[in-house]
Amino acid sequence: MAADAKLELIHVTKRYGETTAVDRIALKIAAGSYCCLLGPSGCGKTTTLRMIAGHEEAPARATSSSVRRTSPTCRRRRGTAMMFQSYALFPHLDCTDNVAFSLKMRGVDKDTRRARAREVLGRVQMEPYASRLPAQLSGGQQQRVALARAR
Repeated sequence: MAADAKLELIHVTKRYGETTAVDRIALKIAAGSYCCLLGPSGCGKTTTLRMIAGHEEAPARATSSSVRRTSPTCRRRRGTAMMFQSYALFPHLDCTDNVAFSLKMRGVDKDTRRARAREVLGRVQMEPYASRLPAQLSGGQQQRVALARAR
C-alpha cells in the first residue's frame, strides 16, 4: 500500500453464493481525505462500505492490511461510520442529543458528550439549530445532523 494511503482495496470481489455483490473494486483513499461512493442501486456501494467498516468479511487475499478479517473489538476502533439515505435520526431527540447518542452509549458524561456534539454541529454549520427536533429541520439540515453523528 502506498505510504500516503490510509485505505486501499485491490481488486476486491465479494460474493454471496452465486450472486456477485462487488466485482473487482480497486480503491485507494489517502489519509485524512474525504471519499464518497456513488453509483446506481445494487452496484455494491453498501457492501464495500460494510467491508471497510468490518461489518462484512472481506476476502483477505484481495485487500490491503487496512481491510482484513477483524474481531468485533477491532471494528469499534476503526473510526468508520456509515450514513444512509434514511438518516435514522431519533425523532424525540434534538440535534445535540442525536449527535451525542453514540457517546452516551459509550458512557461519556453528559456535559462532555454535549460539548463534543455542539463542536461537531458547528463543523457542519448546524450549531444554531442544536435544540431543534428533526421534524423542525429541512432535509438538507437533517442530512448534516446525520453526517455530524457519523463523524
